[in-house]
Amino acid sequence: MCNKLWMFVTCVCVAAMATQIVMADEAPAQTITCESGEVVFSEIKPEYAKALLAIAIEARRVYAEDFGFDMPAKLTLNIQKRSDGRTRLWTDGNSQMFLEIASVEDLAPPSQSGYFNIYGMCHEIGHMVMYRKAKLIGMPEGLGEGWAHYAGSVVTDHVYKKLGQNIWPQPYNYSETEGVARLAKQAKDSADTKDASKRVALLFYQTQQKYGEEKVMAAMKTALDQKPLGQQIMPLFSDALVKLTNDESVRTLVPDDLLNPKVKWDVADKAINEETTRGQVRVDDDTGFTLKYDDGSSDNMISTSGSGHAVMFYAPDGSWAVDSIRLYGSRYGTQIPPDENFYIFICDQDFNVIKTIEKPYSIFERGDPKWYTMSFDPVKVPRGFYVCLYFNPSATKGVYVYYDTDVAKSHSRKALPWTFISDLKEKQDWMIRPHLVKAQ
Repeated sequence: MCNKLWMFVTCVCVAAMATQIVMADEAPAQTITCESGEVVFSEIKPEYAKALLAIAIEARRVYAEDFGFDMPAKLTLNIQKRSDGRTRLWTDGNSQMFLEIASVEDLAPPSQSGYFNIYGMCHEIGHMVMYRKAKLIGMPEGLGEGWAHYAGSVVTDHVYKKLGQNIWPQPYNYSETEGVARLAKQAKDSADTKDASKRVALLFYQTQQKYGEEKVMAAMKTALDQKPLGQQIMPLFSDALVKLTNDESVRTLVPDDLLNPKVKWDVADKAINEETTRGQVRVDDDTGFTLKYDDGSSDNMISTSGSGHAVMFYAPDGSWAVDSIRLYGSRYGTQIPPDENFYIFICDQDFNVIKTIEKPYSIFERGDPKWYTMSFDPVKVPRGFYVCLYFNPSATKGVYVYYDTDVAKSHSRKALPWTFISDLKEKQDWMIRPHLVKAQ
């Protein structure tokens, strides 16, 4: 979930067992397992792996026990060394973290490596706190990263109080360099407020300064417990904080762009008309017709984290409604599909949502792609409209949406309602087809 590397950590698991696993064409991997977590690693010293796991486990405990957030029973941390010079850390948003390092030197304290390793573990688990409950749809710019930045800083301080500086193979005061003290320094630097995620982090920090971290965390827990869409998080947070503090002025702390996120457009042409939908094909049947751009043959597939798959269409004269969507795709991840729904959004040409439809993930099967049909009550549409599907994908679950590059032009976009819509870089179209019937 985090593209920047603010991370790395270490944790001592008493009585942990290490098992060597030799994989073909790969360096031997080791697994260290504890009751509430495990780390699988190779090409780094075991003491770093133990430290990272211990810190992750303690951070998880703080989020779950001290602040009451929903947390997985067990965390899994995967660490491997890369040969392409890239270092990164991310999470599946549920229970797994993935750490790829360019060099073992990246595990040194920040003064030597430039990476905030311990904070990184706390930061990524902060993402789990939000994404185990909320959906990205309508998430205001900077909210996801800003929350994880704030929460990760707070939890870093708690971890330091419990585990101390000796948890790291090269001991140092990580509370001072990676905790809330760092946020306090950033609050004094006006340049930091220009970055959306840091601006949000500082909003939470300033709210903490006024009301205390317990109330900030309790208000976020109340908001997330309602399993909101991204656009609903900050209004729910504000409502909860007002009740906790009995102070209506709380509402003035949260800027309007976080309460009412708006779509950011990054497209060459917003219009939907005969010219912009050139190449659209109509296929009639007994009940109505299907609109499509693809020729039935796919060229590749993709699952895009933090984005949905949107296609524009242009209906003929008359009054029409969409009653089903066909998609060529396949599910990836665990054998058993996740117990959650994905979203179909029917939007007008300004990308305002006309109707939100939820369908179970279990519709899709693992393995070879095929056509899936998703039917629903007819939704009346204007002439120009969008169909957008969002699967809330991660490294361990999602749906591959296939696309065709043999099209007249691209009519497809990466998008999320209430958030953004942008052109694709290549000439391609998602293999998504709406079926239209006469509107009643």
